[in-house]
Amino acid sequence: MKASLLFPVLLLLVGGVFTFSNSVAGQDPAHEVTPQQPASVFFVRHAETASDTKSNRDPELSEAGLDRATALADLLEHAGVTHLFASEFQRTQGTIKVLAERTGVEVVVVPAGQMHRQMSDLNNLPAGSVAVVCGHSNTVPAMVFGLEGEIVNLIGKTVQKQVLEHGTYDRLFIVTLPANAGAKVKTMELRYGDSNS
Repeated sequence: MKASLLFPVLLLLVGGVFTFSNSVAGQDPAHEVTPQQPASVFFVRHAETASDTKSNRDPELSEAGLDRATALADLLEHAGVTHLFASEFQRTQGTIKVLAERTGVEVVVVPAGQMHRQMSDLNNLPAGSVAVVCGHSNTVPAMVFGLEGEIVNLIGKTVQKQVLEHGTYDRLFIVTLPANAGAKVKTMELRYGDSNS
């Protein structure tokens, strides 16, 4: 699906309810209610790399990966992004570099091994935040599950070890965190850039 078709869907999802008023003629304005907006977290795996991570632990993006990074920026630059997160590796930072440049949002680097810190950052996002997290084939599912989101068709025998397929780079998972306690977390899975799986 092209970015031009996905953007209206993203606006509807991220926008949520902007304003609400229960004011009635003659009612005290102090009693007007404006509900909190949900926070939205976009999860992507890093884009394609120039070499395998078995031969090079920290490869840069390949040409295909750079194209995918641009496609991600095309898709999300007008989505109201407020937070950007990446691991310590070039491939994750490179994947959201174009988006960071276009939005002016600074990338917060959270080492891949510090999952508790990353989850704390996400669970403490202010209402109405729009965060983009670029991770890895194993950390993206773990973070989605950590926020009580859902992903289907993963590989792995247990939930704790489920990962994205090695050649899968085009998935975008949107987890909507409700502002009201007790409301259900919503997850949407989309694809962006050239399909590769």
